[in-house]
Parts: sequence; structure tokens; C-alpha cells
Amino acid sequence: MYCENCGNKVKNKDNFCENCGHKLKKAKKPEIKKKTVAIIVITIALILGLISIFLTVRNACTPENVALDYFKAVTSNNVGKLYSYLNVPDKEFTSKKVFKNIMKETKEDKVINYSVTNSNVSTDNLEAEVTIKYITENGKSQSMQVNLVRNKNNKYLFFDNWEVNDEAELIKDYQIRVSKGSEVILAGEKLTKNYLEKEDSNSEYDVYKIPYMFKLTYPVTVSYPAGVTVKKEVKPVGFINRDTLDLSLEDLSKKEQKNISEKVLEKINLLYDSALDNKSYSEIKDNFSEDNEEDYNDFKELLNERFDAKNLKFSNVKLNRVSLDEDGDLNISFKIDYSYEKDGKEESSAYSKISFKDVKDYKITDFGNLKTYF
Repeated sequence: MYCENCGNKVKNKDNFCENCGHKLKKAKKPEIKKKTVAIIVITIALILGLISIFLTVRNACTPENVALDYFKAVTSNNVGKLYSYLNVPDKEFTSKKVFKNIMKETKEDKVINYSVTNSNVSTDNLEAEVTIKYITENGKSQSMQVNLVRNKNNKYLFFDNWEVNDEAELIKDYQIRVSKGSEVILAGEKLTKNYLEKEDSNSEYDVYKIPYMFKLTYPVTVSYPAGVTVKKEVKPVGFINRDTLDLSLEDLSKKEQKNISEKVLEKINLLYDSALDNKSYSEIKDNFSEDNEEDYNDFKELLNERFDAKNLKFSNVKLNRVSLDEDGDLNISFKIDYSYEKDGKEESSAYSKISFKDVKDYKITDFGNLKTYF
């Protein structure tokens, strides 16, 4: 620096000029304004925040974390979040409403621990497969494989956009076969004629084709022409693209089974009592759904020729099989106990069959298998 009075060169530490004695003025250090400091601090914080967000989002977009997030949605039954992961067509049987109806019937064991045990990305970086092993509160060790595909559009401009592979979660053109004239409610939605495959249907079965279904268990309610309504399940899988909803004994509740058993016993006693009492067909025709006069007369003739005892009584019907025939009638196979008096009381049992038009009136359609020899 220089003396402002005489121009002599002086040192920064000098207070007076050695040449003229002038008191030197010290140059003040520039002060940094508080506002400037605040701006600098905020800028640094924003940069650090953006870096943190960038790293967090990039980490969240990896196949492993996308699969884990999907896994958590499945095991916690988070229906809304889970559906958002499925890039599926919003059709009648793959809608969010149907998805909720399916998932509310699904109960998952609580997961207490989990980890990614395997993660493979294809060489073209288009597909990924992540395996997650987990343990439930009941001690079971299980695993879930999540298949992912990379969307061609990046997520947030910079990151790979991995999505759950809906092709791995969906079944296309699934067929449901059911006795002709039945009403089917699939996950709360009625199967209408729009889904009916006329070429595959026949005189015995209606065949419905569903364009898209989840690889999940669908609750089904089937009302058969015979008046029986049961709850069943449909489980679409890849290698079997169809399901037949036949009626079986296991579909019926204990109460329904008891009611059918009682009706079978009632009709069996009526047929035998009427035949042994030589009642005419006209006297009991209200118990039949169609003209069974010839069958009844044949049964009556054979029974009276062969049975030479008295007090024939039936009891204790045990159902062996319940099904529908090609006409939609209710076929029942059963075991029944009987007793009669001939040189003392005789007891035994027999296996027989009988058919009814429906379970409203229990009108008999076929009884040709009944025992006539004792």
C-alpha cells in the first residue's frame, strides 16, 4: 500500500508514514452480509437435499426394491397399493372392484422377517426376477418370486421404470364350464351371455370364456337348475385354462345334506309303501315330475312278486354322491338301512339311487335302481 499524503510505499502493519509522518488509514476487510450467508447455506442444503432425493429415488427404482414393495403390499393385503402395481386392463373381471372382492377373501399369515435371496436382471436389461424368502408368525418359511419388466419410458426422466409383469399375474381366455342353465356369480359379478361360448357349449354344459383373470382364487356362487346354490372357488393357472363347476356332495352344508337325506327317506318309504299296498300310479302321481306310470307299475309288480315278508321300513340314509345329470336333475346315490319281519325281525342295508327334478318340491324323475329283492 502507499501513503495517501506523499505517495511513499508503506507496509500494511505501519500506522504512520515513515516519510511524512501522516497517519495511515487501514483498509477494512469486506464484510459478508447476513443475507449472502443465508443464501449460501440454503443453496448448499438444497444441493445436498437434491442429491439425497436422487439417491433415494434411484434406490427405490431398483428391481429389488420394487419387488420388495410389491411383496409388502401382498403380505399386508394392501389392496389399493397392490392393484396399482398390476398393469392390467380395467375389465369386468380384472377391475379394482373385483380385485377387492377377491382379496377380502384372502388371508395372509403375518410376516415376521424377510430378505431378498436372489435377483437376476436379463442381459438386455428388459426383464428381472427377484426371489424373496420370508418367515411367517406360525414359523413357516416360504418364498415369493416376483417377475418384473422394464418400461421403455424412464421414471422421473432419469431412472429405470421397473413394473410387475402383468403377463405373469394374468390368465387370458379362461373357460368356466357349468351345468346348462346355471347362474354363476364370479367375484361378485354375474356371468352374462356376453361371455358365453356357443361353439363350446352343448346340451349339458354352458361354457363361458373370460378374457382376463388374475392368477388368484376367485369366489364363485353357482345356482344350479335343480335349485341348489353353492359356494365354490375358481383358481386360474397357466397350464389348465379351464374349470368345470360340477355339483358335488362336498359343496353342500351339513344342513343341506340333512335335508336331502330326509327327503330321500321320505320318498323311498312312500314308493315302497305305495307299491306294497297296491296303490295305483294316479294315487301318487303328484310325487313325480313327469309320466313315470310304466316305471312305477314295473317296480310294483317286481316288488310284490319277490317280497313275501311284512312291515318293510327304511331308515338312516347316508349320502354317498350328489350330482346333476345331463338334464340338470339332481342325482343322489345313498346307503339306506331297512328292516322287515320274516321269522323274526331282519335288518340290513342297501345302496341305491334316486333322482329329483329340483329341491323345491322333490319331484321324482328316476328311481329304476331301487331294490326289489330282499
